[in-house]
Amino acid sequence: MDKGKLATILKNTKTAIIKDPSKAKAVYRVRVESAGGVKSVVTAQSSNPMTFDEAAGPNLGLGCSLEHDGHEVGMVPGEMYLASIGSCLVTGIKVFADTKGLEIEKATVDVTGFADLKGVLGIDQSVRIGYEKVEYKVAILCDGELDKIEELIATADKYSPILDLARKGTDVVGSYYVNGKAMELTQNLT
Repeated sequence: MDKGKLATILKNTKTAIIKDPSKAKAVYRVRVESAGGVKSVVTAQSSNPMTFDEAAGPNLGLGCSLEHDGHEVGMVPGEMYLASIGSCLVTGIKVFADTKGLEIEKATVDVTGFADLKGVLGIDQSVRIGYEKVEYKVAILCDGELDKIEELIATADKYSPILDLARKGTDVVGSYYVNGKAMELTQNLT
């Protein structure tokens, strides 16, 4: 990529959002589907209007897709976060179903994250940087007694480590190295 190209894209994005704040509202969606055992397949779409017509590329391709107006097939890091919520739920459903003697024909979790880009782009310090809200929808195809299926869903939801992290947060500690030397962050950007 040409030097300064991302800086120009970022500047143009900020300018567009300042002119029209409605452009700051971003919605990211992923769909996680069971694929046998505890394996799952993830499809992500961060473009609007969102569809799941295009599968995620065979290479994960992490990174922001600013230079493609959000229309790149790879997942951005925020979609990976949503995918971890969905795949943890799908895995829990499959595992706990087996322990309860239920056979899951198919489990799908759609996860949607709502963000205001004014936060992440530093336009408005009062706006949260991360997702303002995350919603998920679980759909299961399963023959079995409804109360056992409800118990299964409640168990998977309760014991999902990723949902626990999303709901309660956790202490996160980072360390930084520049050119092989440890660096402490001393700047307070608030």
